[in-house]
Amino acid sequence: MLTKDIIRKQQFNIYSDEICPGWRVWGNTGGSTGEPLKFPRNSNGLFNEAVCQYITYDYLNNFGGVRASDIIISISGERISEEKLKKKLFYNEGGNFPWGKYSFSTLYMTEDLLSYYVEKCCFFIRGYSAGILTLAQYVTKHNVSLRILLKC
Repeated sequence: MLTKDIIRKQQFNIYSDEICPGWRVWGNTGGSTGEPLKFPRNSNGLFNEAVCQYITYDYLNNFGGVRASDIIISISGERISEEKLKKKLFYNEGGNFPWGKYSFSTLYMTEDLLSYYVEKCCFFIRGYSAGILTLAQYVTKHNVSLRILLKC
């Protein structure tokens, strides 16, 4: 039985015959239960993930009122540069579709920093459910009035 602790300590000693040369990209979980867990991602599969995102947005466009022009907020386990952290910027910027204009990191979601996250919330949120729940609980607890109506 593997635990997260064993995987963290032995991540470079655990192999599978499923891991091929395409496994060059390392991802990580959001870290909502403690330290994030790192795992290999097949770089050949990144295109498939983008297609899945497009299908999701197409569905939400038809049934949820989401438009391609909506600003997307992503909640993920990305690392943020020290320079940005010093400026209280807990996100990386992207091209918006399909991954998000602002990709916020769950790694820095603490009670005293969540107001900086909420300040940027707009239109459409996608990402780790634990991170989205943390934001929702903060908004509810502090009776925060959002500038806009979130769609999803």
